[in-house]
Amino acid sequence: MKTLTKNNIKKYIKENYNILKHDPECLLFASRQTAKHYKTNAQEVFFFMIENKKISNIYTHNYGFNTKKGRAIKSYFKYQYDKRLGEYLPF
Repeated sequence: MKTLTKNNIKKYIKENYNILKHDPECLLFASRQTAKHYKTNAQEVFFFMIENKKISNIYTHNYGFNTKKGRAIKSYFKYQYDKRLGEYLPF
């Protein structure tokens, strides 16, 4: 994937997992907001959340487990995702 867009997210998840359970717009928003907050790349944040891949300029893994910083990134991503999702929900 060259750039992180809503359509590329949708395509990537469908090709690799066959089913799209999450809102691609919210995934994009959360990836960008998290990347901005932690001063890194949105695409790396996306792959960190989806594939549990390391983020190159942040110490996110140690012996295959997430570090405190990695868990904080996941928590912040979840907060941003839910925040964006809440804007779409009618209740």
